[in-house]
Amino acid sequence: LITGNDGFVGRHLVRLLDKKKMPWVGYDLTNGQDIRNVHDLDCVFEKYQIRYVIHLAACAGIRKSKLYPERYISTNVFGTQNVVDMCNKYNVEN
Repeated sequence: LITGNDGFVGRHLVRLLDKKKMPWVGYDLTNGQDIRNVHDLDCVFEKYQIRYVIHLAACAGIRKSKLYPERYISTNVFGTQNVVDMCNKYNVEN
């Protein structure tokens, strides 16, 4: 699972994995997938039997974080905790 697969780093990682013909599952807000949504995140972990996670999803940008601090905190802190919780629940290897 690659969270934030449509971001700058995520896009480059996906291209590399595609080039190496390595399978991956993406999870990104641009596709309506929010790491703050525990139910949807849980469904993805269960459906795809996730074994590895590269967590890149986050709200970025200093200026916007000052305008919308609740969004940044809820995504970057609580959303990350949701990813960690799913990794524990599904015994993700790495």
